[in-house]
Parts: sequence; structure tokens; C-alpha cells
Amino acid sequence: MSEKKADIILLDFKDVTFIDSSGLGALVAALKTVRSAKAQLYICSICDQVKILFELTSMNRVFQVFPDRATFESEVLS
Repeated sequence: MSEKKADIILLDFKDVTFIDSSGLGALVAALKTVRSAKAQLYICSICDQVKILFELTSMNRVFQVFPDRATFESEVLS
């Protein structure tokens, strides 16, 4: 049995209205895991509250965030 590896992972936050420090820690851990596997992690569709938190914690510099899934698909997958 062969393993299939994802090269690109998209986390769609369209239904996420809140994230705390535990959630941010989990995102950073996921990013480290994805990068060690030589893959890329992207985020899209964050609400204003999460966007503000990303900016306050500088996570917007760590993660590449797209306004929505369509923008991600046109800029990354095309």
C-alpha cells in the first residue's frame, strides 16, 4: 500500500467565529508538521474577529491568509 501525500493544505475558517491561544498553538503546531513534510498550509475565509487576533499576534505574517476559497484557488491552484 502506497501513501499519498498532500502538497497543499487549506484550512477554511468560514464557520469559525472565535479562536483562543490554544487554537493558535494548534495552528502553529500544524504549520510546523506541514512544513516538515515539505508541504504548504494556507488559511481562508477568516471572520473579522479572528482577523484582528491574527494581526495582534502577528499570525497574519506567519500564515498566508486568503479572503475566500475562490481567491485561494485562483491564486494558488491555477
